[in-house]
Amino acid sequence: MEGMFRIVISETQFVLQVETAFALKISDATFFSGSALGYVEITQAGLVGYFELTVTIGMPESAGFGLTGRFQFEINTTVSDKTIKRFKLNEDGNVIVGADGNIVREDHTIPGLSLRVYIGGKLILGSVFVIIGSIEITLSRAGFEMHIYGKVQVGNFGKIEVRGDAGLYVEL
Repeated sequence: MEGMFRIVISETQFVLQVETAFALKISDATFFSGSALGYVEITQAGLVGYFELTVTIGMPESAGFGLTGRFQFEINTTVSDKTIKRFKLNEDGNVIVGADGNIVREDHTIPGLSLRVYIGGKLILGSVFVIIGSIEITLSRAGFEMHIYGKVQVGNFGKIEVRGDAGLYVEL
């Protein structure tokens, strides 16, 4: 396990940033790996932050099983919209890595007084069954929103793709 830990304390803010990576290897095979990344900023206006967890479970190719998942929890207790960074996934459920070797992250706006959870990933069972998808759930003053994307592929038989949005809103 290796990582980085940073704290900034001033008269106007407290910032905590943490990043770590871990792996379980036997001989040359990696069976389990992951990373955690977090950022929290506390000011007089409130708290803004996110926590990201990545897990990859892989077996030797002959076992035909693989799981990669990413989870991000986001929070904004201030009354203003804030911008945070989030990993970017491609249509195959894999995180996009730039030419510099770093994970590509996009700016996302999180509304004031809200919580958001984003989960994305990929599950492979044998060489026949693949599930790829993501879900984003936001709870804010305006209500509850959910965005879903999923794809199931069954060998050469074809695939099923689902995209959808749902929401319960409060009149302000």
